[in-house]
Amino acid sequence: MAIDEIIPGALNFLKGSNNNLAIAYIKRLRGKKYPMAAVPIARVGAAYHDADAPGAEDRSYASATAIRALFTSGVCGQKERALALMPAESASLLREADARGRIASCGARYWRALKLMLLRSDAESLSRVAEMREGLEHKMLRLAYEAESFEAFVDACVSKRYPRGRIQRYCAHLLIGLTHEASREYQAAGPAYIRVLGANETGREVLRAMRGTASLPVISRASVPKDSGAYARRMMQLEHRATEIWEMLTDNPATKAEARFVPLL
Repeated sequence: MAIDEIIPGALNFLKGSNNNLAIAYIKRLRGKKYPMAAVPIARVGAAYHDADAPGAEDRSYASATAIRALFTSGVCGQKERALALMPAESASLLREADARGRIASCGARYWRALKLMLLRSDAESLSRVAEMREGLEHKMLRLAYEAESFEAFVDACVSKRYPRGRIQRYCAHLLIGLTHEASREYQAAGPAYIRVLGANETGREVLRAMRGTASLPVISRASVPKDSGAYARRMMQLEHRATEIWEMLTDNPATKAEARFVPLL
């Protein structure tokens, strides 16, 4: 509201989550004097987290939230409706992954895994989860017994102090075992390596140049060089752990898929 007095209209603009994120990026670019130019792109179609999907005759864009809700609703025809709202190539990839059981879309399965972690925790151990603060662990432990679904659990945890995204992040931290100490270490020391997930011809040219100039090891597989220190190995172990947990949430889990993953080079 204070900014809105200086720049009329800023209040409504700053209510948009992605707008706040964009401003944070620009502040960082300017503060660090990075030689990069920010290029703003206006959002077209549904608002961020808009739960209403456009009708069949409406050609406007749907939000990712609406598409996910349709895809996972279990209602006959809604999955195809969700795919129709996506770009053709993206819809094709999602349809293929769904047919192979390679989507972690079952909220009930996620809630069972998370609830198990909550029920085997006490307030002291939960307070060590990355970013957990101000006694929220007591509320989460209580709600673990009361909530019937993940959505109900998050809804009950949300407050002005704790928005939905933060609660969901706490849950992910609990599930992968990320502690305050580890999170602070990673944030202070930064990445231990640069991992390539895919590249086109231009990207391959950049990679060839980087291998001789990059200040960090450039890797294409989910394993660190043998001479890497304990810090890099811990970071890679966290990647493997997170992926294995994700696999357990799919219909057709692939054990050690992360270690076997070959990037699209």
